[in-house]
This record gives sequence, C-alpha cells and structure tokens, in this order.
Amino acid sequence: MDLHEIADRIPSMGGTEIGSLLRRVARDAPAETSVVEVGCWLGAGTAQLALGLRERQGAGSVQLHCYDRWHANESEVGKATRWGVELSVGEDTLPQTRRTLEPFEIPIHFHKGDVGASRWDGGPISVYVDDASKKWQAFYHVLLTFGPSWMPGETVVVLMDYHIWKSTGAAEHQCQKEFVESNHSCFEPIEHVGQPNTEGCLPTQPAVFLYRAPVDFGKWVATRCMGSLAAAQEEIKSLSGQVRQRDEKLHELKSSTSWRITAPLRRCVDGARQLVHSGPRSPSE
Repeated sequence: MDLHEIADRIPSMGGTEIGSLLRRVARDAPAETSVVEVGCWLGAGTAQLALGLRERQGAGSVQLHCYDRWHANESEVGKATRWGVELSVGEDTLPQTRRTLEPFEIPIHFHKGDVGASRWDGGPISVYVDDASKKWQAFYHVLLTFGPSWMPGETVVVLMDYHIWKSTGAAEHQCQKEFVESNHSCFEPIEHVGQPNTEGCLPTQPAVFLYRAPVDFGKWVATRCMGSLAAAQEEIKSLSGQVRQRDEKLHELKSSTSWRITAPLRRCVDGARQLVHSGPRSPSE
C-alpha cells in the first residue's frame, strides 16, 4: 500500500484534513531544526509530517518530536470507533502509534506524558503543531517551553484548536486567540485549504501563522497571570461583600421581635425532629 494511503487511513482529529499543509511545511523546514507536534493521538498528523520530511531529498537533517499522553479516554475511544479502530478506555496507545508510523521510516522522538509537564532542549523549532493545549494552563506552559525556540521569519505555527471557542462558547478556550491577537504584529496568517473528513465535511479550521517577530513569552504569560489573579481577587471581594450583607440581614432577623416571639415554637419543632430521628424506644430501654 502506498504511504499516502496508509497516512489517510489513520484515525484523525484534523491532521489528515490539513495533510497537504503539514507535508509542505515539513518538506520546506530549514536544516538542523526540529518539527514539534504537541498532541499526536494515533499519528495521523505525524504521518503527514513524516511524508513531508521524506520529500526533503537530503536537504539537511530535521528532527521530528511528538508529545502526547497516549492514554485513551472515552471520547477518543468513540472517535477511533468511527474510523473502524478498536480502543479501550485507559489503553496505552503509544505502542500502536509506533507500529502505525514505522512504515514511514522517519526517526521520531516520542515524549509520553502530560502536556503540562513537557520539556524542550532549546534547539530551534521550524514547525510547531499544537493539537492539545486547548485551555490556558496547558497553553501557557507550552508557550514558555517551546516558544523561545521559535525562529522569527522561519517558524510555522499551526494551532489546531484556535477556533474551538466558537463551538464551546468557553472563555478559557480563547487563550490561543488572545495570545495571537495581542501580539498580532508578530504573526502573519497563512492561508490554507483543508480536505473533507470521513463524514464529507470540513472540520473546524485550524489557524496557521508564520512567526514574524520575537515575542517576550515570559512577560506576556506573567502579565496574563497577573490579570487573572486581579480578576480573581475582585471576584473574591465581591463574594465576600455578598456574604457580609447576608450575615447582616441574618443578624437583623435574629434581633427582631418576631424572631424572639417564635423562639419557643422553634424549640418545639427542633424537639419533635429529634424524637422522629431517634425513633421509638423499646420496652427494655
């Protein structure tokens, strides 16, 4: 079977649909750099990157690094089933991913673990594909980990979940969008056309950018975290005020004449409840 056919048969969450883009950016990556994929799943996007690296024809060494948990959850099991692949919840999917990618004969460095604990050696990154950091905690970590190794004027950044907030409506899913928009002069959008998926429709399109100018990743993340902290402090202050108002109203109620008058009745009710909960006593008690 042709390698392109093998790649197209791998269960995909989007890597197959943008296969032509991934092949092109991997093929054109500068020598002595690395392609980094965060969120490999079963290797659909990885296979496309590998095909691109195979087309380099001795144009210099480019390393391929993949990061993932490779620990199947219920959602992944369902998605794999639609592709005719059986997985079980909790299954270690790295062995299967390795076997799937062996025919491409491209050395791949697999980094198994939580994305929030990922590490990088500091070498230059020419292609960065992110299909895992949907929320700000993970996204801020990968920015601080991999961002400083992006090369201005060279690195292509592919953010697979850039538009996920449109379907979920969650503010935390806008972290990638907020990052790019607040550093808009540093990123140049790259137009691309995806291919229909197995259901005949285009998936939510990722965002692809050329990294044009340096970003101070540490400063940006620190600023965002300070902003989040300030917002949290304001929310705590507001909630504390609401609790204080309720305490004051409760104190006023307990100090009122009606509260004192009904005190005997409340004691009777409390006593009745205790009798009900304790149950009838036996004759020997």
